[in-house]
Amino acid sequence: MSEQPSAVLQADPVPLRVDDDGAIRVGSSRVLLEVVLTEFNRGRSPQEIAADFPTIELADVLGACAYALRHKADVDRYIAQREGKASRLRSDFEARFPSNGLRERIKARWRERHASPGG
Repeated sequence: MSEQPSAVLQADPVPLRVDDDGAIRVGSSRVLLEVVLTEFNRGRSPQEIAADFPTIELADVLGACAYALRHKADVDRYIAQREGKASRLRSDFEARFPSNGLRERIKARWRERHASPGG
């Protein structure tokens, strides 16, 4: 007769939820899935990510990363949709509120200050 394992295995739910705007959040936090995955893909460990976002439990970071690895095509499609939406919003905003070269003037002033010996 074979001995039964003493550990009980139970399936935990995926620690992801979709909010009212269609964004995927990790655990019970407001942190977006794409933020966690960006950090993970940059080489940050799940422990480092959890430390940087104290509203997320380490287990939720690990679960989100595992889900993304198992469902890569779906997650890639979701992220591409989010990036497309962000790009459209950025373009709309820039069209409605042109900077009139403000960014370039700020960069030029920064370069001037840091190029001078006393700056």
